[in-house]
Amino acid sequence: MVECLVAFNADNGKIIWALKKGVGPIPPYLESPSPVIFNGIVFHDSPVGILYAVNLSSGKVMWEHKTGFTTSNVDIIKGKYVVIQNETGCLFVFTLSGLVKLIETPVMPGPVNLLVTLNSLFLVGVNGIIDVISIDSII
Repeated sequence: MVECLVAFNADNGKIIWALKKGVGPIPPYLESPSPVIFNGIVFHDSPVGILYAVNLSSGKVMWEHKTGFTTSNVDIIKGKYVVIQNETGCLFVFTLSGLVKLIETPVMPGPVNLLVTLNSLFLVGVNGIIDVISIDSII
């Protein structure tokens, strides 16, 4: 299956740009999280396991990183960091320009977003585990 991200003109419905990447098998019953737009960047978590950072105006891919399958949107922390967790519990931490670190967690995420507070990141798993990570420890 081909995964596409498309930007439309809100006034006339015409296509501004289309990103045609992420070809591969999609797991059954997987719902692709909706893109997140922040600071002129579209963060698109492809259902084939690739996170894209795309320039909102031009559609140019700024960076991409293989994350594996995820079930939630990216979250923005302190306006500088992007986090997303994959199906095996790995937490990916990016700056707006690319990967910073990978943190292994015991939490197997379900179809919910991470909960970000002023100083903590809460991960809630379908395996009954809840983990709280200090924001300062991941950035």
